[in-house]
Amino acid sequence: LYTDLHWLFQIIAYGIWRPFGANGLIVMKIIILISAFALLFKVGYRKEWHVVSIVSIFLAALVASERFVERPEIFTFLFIAIFLTVLHRYKYESSKFIWLLPVLQILWTNTEGLFIIGPVLTFGYVLGEYIANRMPILRHLRCESTVEGERFRTLFTVALMTVLACFINPYGFRGALFPLVLFTRIGTSANVYAQTIIEFRKTLSIHPVPFSIYFYKILVTASLLSFILNVKRTDLSRLVVYLSFLYLSLLARRNIAVFAFVAAPAMVCNVNSFLDLHKRAIIKRSKL
Repeated sequence: LYTDLHWLFQIIAYGIWRPFGANGLIVMKIIILISAFALLFKVGYRKEWHVVSIVSIFLAALVASERFVERPEIFTFLFIAIFLTVLHRYKYESSKFIWLLPVLQILWTNTEGLFIIGPVLTFGYVLGEYIANRMPILRHLRCESTVEGERFRTLFTVALMTVLACFINPYGFRGALFPLVLFTRIGTSANVYAQTIIEFRKTLSIHPVPFSIYFYKILVTASLLSFILNVKRTDLSRLVVYLSFLYLSLLARRNIAVFAFVAAPAMVCNVNSFLDLHKRAIIKRSKL
């Protein structure tokens, strides 16, 4: 039985197509993607290190560009950007916008089949903050913005609510589990989907290698290096989320776009943190 969890996208697309035609859908796509990248650009942005944000976002756009078509997936890019922005601001600024995530999750669930990314992002932050608080061996990775106490309970509550929000769809339990069906179709050569649909194949097994995979390798290398450079000030939530999406991106080509949206702001935050630390060290030495 076909599960149509894109029904909200279809209504929006039809509402735009009927008066404006195909050009209207193209404009819709452009507006959504610009909005998504604008949000990503602000995550970890530092005016003095603005070049880092520009280069990182541009690289992410090159990696994800093959997925920039008039499909429900473009809304997933926007929702990822919103979730990352809200979670980042909650950790570092205690933003009250965190309570909007369950509402946005309902919209995401009824717009595109990759809605499970919402709970993955929120629980990635929950796990990262839990590790930072509970594992003494990693105490040196704690920072002044580590989420604990009442703030952690709020984060955990919101994460649970995003999971429950997935069940608010026309198909109920079956709709909420639909991403698991998609997951079984990727990665393995024994799977008929991976055999016949190139976007479901393992990313590094595709030949000839498309240009997006070259940029993907650059992004993976650069983002991993950024975590190494910033190892003394590692944000465990950022690391947990990053590794989760790196794994997904290796499983299937279609996932490299969502990885790019996660990796770019992570790299910006890491590099800016590294530069800030060394700038302070230089200033301190100059005063001696």
